[in-house]
Amino acid sequence: MPPEARSEVRGGGDASGIGAGAVGVTALDAGDALQDAAIAQLVRLFGPAAQHPVACLIKDWATDPLVATTDDMQPLYAHPQYGRQASPPGEWAGCLILGGTESAPTYGGYMEGALEAGETAVAAATCP
Repeated sequence: MPPEARSEVRGGGDASGIGAGAVGVTALDAGDALQDAAIAQLVRLFGPAAQHPVACLIKDWATDPLVATTDDMQPLYAHPQYGRQASPPGEWAGCLILGGTESAPTYGGYMEGALEAGETAVAAATCP
């Protein structure tokens, strides 16, 4: 996969020039190629000053056993249907309101789903 073919780029910074960014990849990349691709994307976001970062830290969440399983390593051919669950079953029922994108009735996993789930959670927590 060419370095410019990444799944997503997120950047943030302020007027002082302090910035940070995250690069999503669609395949397992490693080493200098991934770092070079990340820096190249940050340069596109923040300009030439980003060419020489103070530090470049790479975290492959797919290899973190507290975040991902081997099932997560399989490519997705369609967006998953999470199914909405407003509150978990059992002792937490009615005490905990889920508001993340995976709990959205539609668009789960997307930003729109996160917004929808947040609105639903606020409505559930707000007294009439």
